[in-house]
Parts: sequence; structure tokens; C-alpha cells
Amino acid sequence: MGQKINPTSFRLGVNQEWNSVWASSGAIDNLSYSNPLTQDILIRKLIHGMIPSKEAYISNIHIKRNIKMIKPSEERYNPYQHSTLEITIDLYIFQKVILDYLEELLLDNNNDLIELTKIKECITSTTFELPLSDEKMIQNLGKQWTKQLEGKIKRYLKIRIERDVPQKNIVILIRNQIQLGSNYSERESHFLQMAFLDVNSQMLAFWMKQEIEKGKGIRELLKKIEKAFYDSRNRISLDTKKYKFVADGIKISCSGRFLLMDNEKRRNKMARRMTFQKGVIALTTVTNLVNYSSDVAYTLDGTTGIKAWISYSNSIKKIRIGF
Repeated sequence: MGQKINPTSFRLGVNQEWNSVWASSGAIDNLSYSNPLTQDILIRKLIHGMIPSKEAYISNIHIKRNIKMIKPSEERYNPYQHSTLEITIDLYIFQKVILDYLEELLLDNNNDLIELTKIKECITSTTFELPLSDEKMIQNLGKQWTKQLEGKIKRYLKIRIERDVPQKNIVILIRNQIQLGSNYSERESHFLQMAFLDVNSQMLAFWMKQEIEKGKGIRELLKKIEKAFYDSRNRISLDTKKYKFVADGIKISCSGRFLLMDNEKRRNKMARRMTFQKGVIALTTVTNLVNYSSDVAYTLDGTTGIKAWISYSNSIKKIRIGF
């Protein structure tokens, strides 16, 4: 009778896990469930507010609360003194931000100008398959950019939200992916391909939301997603050791007041629905990894709901973001 279930919750414990993991120290923590839930929501809002969407895209935030081993002592027991907070963030950094950061480093005479110039050429290159040495240089540059961000997030968390947790027990881990490409179409293609290669359907939903709000047509967007789907499969076939999962299918459903074509003159005020699917989406097979996400686009004509499913081959490996 049309009963639905969230693909993520359906596969918890098989090949997916919770975005927030808490360790309870006893019955008292079980009764105060609302406190860590409220803090997690505030932490996610704080991180999204500190990183503008024009500079980088936050694809995942994983929060883990743990308790250190408590040594017996005569001092009064303080549960917050032994608690730890670990936040892992998946970050997709846009090319313009990194190029501006490179310009600042080039102005500083203490840095290696030849190496920085080589990194700039690699980032703006037309090919995505870079040598291993060049990839490591780009990763190190991303770590330098995110190192300042890690300290900033840590300080704000301690001041505004996690006042009881010692600052030394707060750990921020950021995994970054830098956008590559020599022109707009190549940079856009790199972003869409990384959504498939990095098992992240939220990137597709986010990109579609932005494009719909700009007035782009749904059909043109779906053509780009279809091309990125096949390009990502070709990249995996060239290097099977580098990528863990192979996308078997993609499904996107849009419902609301949207344009079908970019130059569509008729402003349809009635809501409509459009579904796009390529490949196989095994929703009922638990061992098949299905990455699901949704988003909402707000336009002058109304709202448009976006749902995205990406199905991967049989795998019992759990997705662990970042590290």
C-alpha cells in the first residue's frame, strides 16, 4: 500500500552508521537525551554559519561523544571532565578560494615559489587524473587552509556551546577535496563526479537546489548529472584501487513549481513532478549501499522538493566519513 522507509535507516548496522554517536555514562545521561541532541543541532548550525557556501561545501558532519577512562581518585566526580568531543567534517573547497589563498602564499617570500606555482598549474589543469606526487601537494595545501579553520571552530565551540568540555578534549578533523578544472564546465563536472566517487548524494541535491533557484531548467540539469554518472564510472574503471564503491544507478525526483527548460516562457503555477533514473536502484536489497538525501529549493513561483538516490554495488563495508 505504498509504505515507504528511509534507505539510510533501513541499512543502519549493515553498511551505514549514524551521523551522531554518543556514549552514555549511566542512567542520568539516558534521561537527559534532549541536551546532547540540542547541542548537536547547535554545533551543525555553527559550522554551517562559519563556512560560507561560496567558499566550500560541507558534505558531511559526523559528531562522536565519548568518555575517557575514569581513574579512581578522592576528588569529586565531574562527568564533563572526562568527556571528549570529536567532530569529523567532509569539506569540498571551491577553486576560487584556494587560488586566492595561493596568491597570499606567493606574496610571502618565505615560501617555495616554484612549488606553489606548480600546485596552481595542477589545480587549474584540464585533467582530473593527476600524478600521486601532485595529489599529495594539493592535499597538503588543503590541510594548511583547513588548519586555521579547525582552530577557529574549536574556539567557538568552547565559548558558545561546549563550555563544560575541556578544550583539550575537543578534536576537529577535516577531510578536504579541492575543486579542479580550467573552466566553469570542467569545475562543475568535477563537483558532480565527486558526488558519485565520494558516495555523497547530498552534493547532487545541493547543486540542483542552487541551479533551480537561479532559474535553470530541470532537463538541462539532469543531462549534466547523467554525463557525470557515466564519466565517474569510466574513471573508476581506469583506477579500481583508488575508489572503493562503484555507482550502479542514480535516481532523482523533483516535485514542485520548477521550469523544465532554461528558456521556458510559460510560467506554470501548478505543481508538477519529474523523476529521472539511470541504472539499477536496489532499494529492497539491504547489502546494496544506497546513499539518499533531500533538499528544498525556494523560488518566486514556490518551493521545489529534491530527492536523490545513488546505488552502489554489494558491499558490507560501512561508510565512515573522513578518517
